[in-house]
Amino acid sequence: MAHSACLLRLEFMETVAMLQVVLLLILSCTITEFAFSSDARVIGCLEAEREALIDFKDGLEDPENRLSSWRGSNCCQWWGIHCNNTTSAVIAVDLHNPHPLYHDSSSRYGFWNLSGEIRPSLKMLESLKHLDLSFNTFNGISIPAFFGSLKNLQYLNLSNAGFSGRVPPNLGNLSSLQYLDVSSNFVSVDNLEWMTGMRSMEYLNMNEADLSMLEPEWIETLNKLSSLTELHLLDCGLSGLIHPLIVINFTSLAVIELGFNSFNSEIPSWLVNISSLEGVSISSSGLYGRIPLGFSELPSLKVLDLSGNENLTASCFQLFRGGWKKTEVINLASLTYMFKLDPSISSLDLYLGSCHLGPSFPAWLRSQKEVKFLDFSNASISGSIPNWFWEISSNFSLLNISFNQLGGQLPNLLNFNPYADIDLSSNFFEGPIPLPTATVELLDLSNNGFSGHIPKTIGETMPNLIFLSLSGNQLIGEIPASIGKFLLLEAIDLSNNMLTGNIPPSIGNCSYLKALDLSKNNLSGKIPSSLAQLRMLQTLHLSDNKLSGGLSQSLQNLSSLETLDIGNNMLTGRIPPWIGKGFEHLRILRLRSNAIFGELPMALSNLSSLHVLDLAENQFNGSIPASFGDFKAMAQTQNMNLFLFYGMYRGSYYDESLIVNLKGSPQNTPRLSPL
Repeated sequence: MAHSACLLRLEFMETVAMLQVVLLLILSCTITEFAFSSDARVIGCLEAEREALIDFKDGLEDPENRLSSWRGSNCCQWWGIHCNNTTSAVIAVDLHNPHPLYHDSSSRYGFWNLSGEIRPSLKMLESLKHLDLSFNTFNGISIPAFFGSLKNLQYLNLSNAGFSGRVPPNLGNLSSLQYLDVSSNFVSVDNLEWMTGMRSMEYLNMNEADLSMLEPEWIETLNKLSSLTELHLLDCGLSGLIHPLIVINFTSLAVIELGFNSFNSEIPSWLVNISSLEGVSISSSGLYGRIPLGFSELPSLKVLDLSGNENLTASCFQLFRGGWKKTEVINLASLTYMFKLDPSISSLDLYLGSCHLGPSFPAWLRSQKEVKFLDFSNASISGSIPNWFWEISSNFSLLNISFNQLGGQLPNLLNFNPYADIDLSSNFFEGPIPLPTATVELLDLSNNGFSGHIPKTIGETMPNLIFLSLSGNQLIGEIPASIGKFLLLEAIDLSNNMLTGNIPPSIGNCSYLKALDLSKNNLSGKIPSSLAQLRMLQTLHLSDNKLSGGLSQSLQNLSSLETLDIGNNMLTGRIPPWIGKGFEHLRILRLRSNAIFGELPMALSNLSSLHVLDLAENQFNGSIPASFGDFKAMAQTQNMNLFLFYGMYRGSYYDESLIVNLKGSPQNTPRLSPL
């Protein structure tokens, strides 16, 4: 289980997304003459502008004929074109891809995707106020310099569109521009002086642009944009000290995002003097020193994300002493040290992972009746959880207190919000496995000292569970048949226990399962044929048990499988030829230490993605097929393909690892198949 930097940013952006909606509504209101439907009451578009649009279209590559409506005399009725109701002049060209690749399937993205050249005929649209080409693929062409001559432009969105090269400085001529987004391209900016005349600018997003050549005074230049409401400069290669500002001009600034840069700087004190701030994110940027106390007094602040700055410290008794009246999220994960914490705030999401909060359990939490998201992971807290904690836990939608030194026995019934994420892993809890009173979506109790049987009703109690890990405990008895009631389950890890009996056939009902780990137990019997129903399964660990019989033919139906580890069992028979067919994604095959006999089938060489093949300590005969030299994937660098299967609030992965023996010495492989 791991936190994801991407999700931390997503959480920040989702929390302030409403601010952008408000901004867009304001921008839309400034263009009151938009005709947003084909039945707008316009006589017809201007002929010169129609011809300009046809020429612009001719430069585009539109393989799926997305612009099929661009014909006829009235261009105001064309898809993506909006006109002034009175003059019929084109005021908006909106050709953004409505199906971004990371939100939708590649097929839908491809259908709506445009590329090609952007012809200067757009200059003929003299009344153009809105231009959106985002989420297309312009294959590394430069942002056209003629955009700087679209003097009435108020909105320009070129994000995620495959542009490269230098952002043309003559965009600074757009004195009416209120919204500029060139994020997630391959563009660079070597100075910002050209922006000083853009006094109408309200939204500026250059996330992931290369700003490494900027002068140290870049913030002073942006400070001249007195109307600026949102500033996004995430992962831009910025470095060095963030300069002080003697006079603050952008007094309307509501959102500032500067994360994933290399400032090597203290938090600038001028930030706490901008009373309009609602969201601040400067995560993972090399900040050091004390967190300014003034953050707590910002009257509108909703989100503060300073996570990932390991050299920040905070006197939390002072930092949280008062204020924070509207704050909803505080993310201070990975701070070096936090002193005594005693906040008076009551409605807040607290992300304090890897902060030093211990050794005792934070008593101040008792008064926090409205906290919904609580992350105290790796916070050096020890001892037992006080009883009063379970009285406030019913509000929690996220509880992460993993990697502490907490111990004792938990209540038999845990009281949480429905659909919560609960991570109590890597502590010293003991006693029977507790069950939530309401269905949760994530439950991780791994690496503790829980003992006894897995509750027979576990599958009925949590029917909406998506992730379950009970690994690394002292559980005994059989796996209950109710496990088949987990109809939404994507990952289950019961490894490193003392479970006995057969693998329940009902597990085949978990049709969404992607990861199944039952290794290092005392399970016996045959591999159930019902596993054939797990068509989405990517990783299967059944090693280090007492399983017997041959390799079940049902396994050949698992075409999505990437890891098959059934080593250290009592399996017999031959390696079936079908194992070399239908497993195009298989990267790990481990059959070590069984009683498998016969010749090695040549069909194994068809496993083109294979990185690890471990067949040692069996009873094979014959020679090693020469075709085994064709395992080309074994000689290639492995690209980590992290598939985030779950985690709206935090990243949750099933981390694949495997111990293989090289020349008699155990070696841990890289994590090859996280889900």
